[in-house]
Amino acid sequence: MTFANAFLVDEVTSKSSSKKMADFGICPGTYNQGIISVLDESLSDAALESWRWLLGQDAVALMATSIGDLFFWSEKNGAIYFLDVQRGQSTFVDRDIIFVLNRFLSQNEIQDRVLRRDLFNSLSAQLGKLMYEECFIAEPWLRHGGSGDVSTYAKGSLVVYLNLVGQAVEHSMRLERARAK
Repeated sequence: MTFANAFLVDEVTSKSSSKKMADFGICPGTYNQGIISVLDESLSDAALESWRWLLGQDAVALMATSIGDLFFWSEKNGAIYFLDVQRGQSTFVDRDIIFVLNRFLSQNEIQDRVLRRDLFNSLSAQLGKLMYEECFIAEPWLRHGGSGDVSTYAKGSLVVYLNLVGQAVEHSMRLERARAK
């Protein structure tokens, strides 16, 4: 199964694709009611603004999940990673973007565990379809003791959320390092 078979486009933006995604003919926009969004070049840059300290200057945000986690490309490492923003942790996925798009993301287990399909379906039923540049945000954040219960989520700006969480993660990590000294 390919990305195009597994994910139907809902909303396409007229903005230009990131260079990595343009090579594969995948348009920026929301797919499958917003369970995943392919980011345009400017949204990609803005999404990583507060994460450069952790991911490096070469990172390119490719896709966002409905809860604001990211898949990004690291030019330095020549690989795609998954960023769990609430934990501030990135996980290596693969070096082959075609594999990630056409094999990895189309697997039911990945859609259930990584894209959090059940949570997405519950949130969509409660809050409605996500628009491009939106994500579901738990209030309070999970990293700040939030329960993650469906009733604690609201829709919000993907960029604002990512920048606020990126700043909070950086602050927390600096405090942890200072305590360890």
